[in-house]
Amino acid sequence: FPRTRFQTSFLREESMVPAHVFLLKADEKLIRERNAKVQNGEIEGKYVTSEVLEEKLRLYSCHNMAALEVYQDRLFVIDSKDGDEHVFAEMARRIRILPRSLGPHPPHRVVLLGPRGVGLREHA
Repeated sequence: FPRTRFQTSFLREESMVPAHVFLLKADEKLIRERNAKVQNGEIEGKYVTSEVLEEKLRLYSCHNMAALEVYQDRLFVIDSKDGDEHVFAEMARRIRILPRSLGPHPPHRVVLLGPRGVGLREHA
């Protein structure tokens, strides 16, 4: 969330603007391998059938960048193929970079996005 322009507009209308937006990047092969590991019980997660996964990846590729146009100034892309430690370290490094403003400081909100199967729950 947000996955569409409508959802992004809703967040903006409710004054819920994140300070940081992280986009986890992974190729489809990595996502499919991870889904197979979930099915085999090697890692925790929710298994999704290949048809459902294909549909979710297609929807993600169609709507994702349109929904994120509003957040281009605070969007950070993190490549998840480098491993969990790299993802955590990069997120921590980026969170420490605070936008400078003389105005009032709203509470910090972070949005973590990525295609289905990239392991968002593990990184959240």
